[in-house]
Amino acid sequence: MMNSKLTSLILFMLAATLSCGCQSGDSGPPKYSVSGKVSYQGKPVEDGTIIFVPTTTGGGGQVGLPITNGTFQGEITAGAKRVMIEASRPGPPVTNDLGEVHQSQDWYIPVKYNEASELTYEVLPQENVEVNFELK
Repeated sequence: MMNSKLTSLILFMLAATLSCGCQSGDSGPPKYSVSGKVSYQGKPVEDGTIIFVPTTTGGGGQVGLPITNGTFQGEITAGAKRVMIEASRPGPPVTNDLGEVHQSQDWYIPVKYNEASELTYEVLPQENVEVNFELK
């Protein structure tokens, strides 16, 4: 008799555990794959970030995707987005107040493409969207 109660309890706990594990942890809006290229002054942005910021409510949170060798890919929600692009490259060495020399960073993409960006893009609810940004 004790074995059947123990077996029932174990089966119940196993079923409860499995049912919890099958639920999706992401209950937000659906995401769609997006990829593309980013260039500045005709050259690929070697190392940077492209950030998609929703301009309407319900469009999910902002998403930053790495730019590597001029390309990016990832998943974002559909809707109107403000697009910010940031990139840096090694700048000249600088010396701090303690006399230590450090490598500085040259944030070379103009502010009109990042903090003050007016770039926009409408992400449609479809897979494999490709969008390219040619910054001047």
